[in-house]
Amino acid sequence: MATQREQVTAVQIHNKTYHIRCRDPQRVERLARYLDDRMTEIAAQTSTVDSLKVAVLTALNIVDGYFTAQEELNSLHNEVATRSEKMIEELERVQAS
Repeated sequence: MATQREQVTAVQIHNKTYHIRCRDPQRVERLARYLDDRMTEIAAQTSTVDSLKVAVLTALNIVDGYFTAQEELNSLHNEVATRSEKMIEELERVQAS
C-alpha cells in the first residue's frame, strides 16, 4: 500500500495565507474553508476586529459543537446498548419457551 507523501498547501483563513504541510491537501483545504466561513460568521456577529479574539470565539463555537455531537453520540450508543440488551433478553425468553 502506497503512503501519501507530505506536501505543502496554501490556504486562506480570515484573509491570511497559511502554508500547511499535510498528506491530504483537499482535506486541509476543506477544513480551512470551514474555519474561514465560521470566522467570517463570528466576525460579522461581533464588534471586534481583533483577529485573535475572532479566532478564540470561533474555536469556542466549534468546540461547543464538537462537545454537543459527542454527547449526542454517547447518548445514541447508550440507547443502542439498552435496546440490544432488551432484544437479547426477549430472544432468550422466546428460546426458553
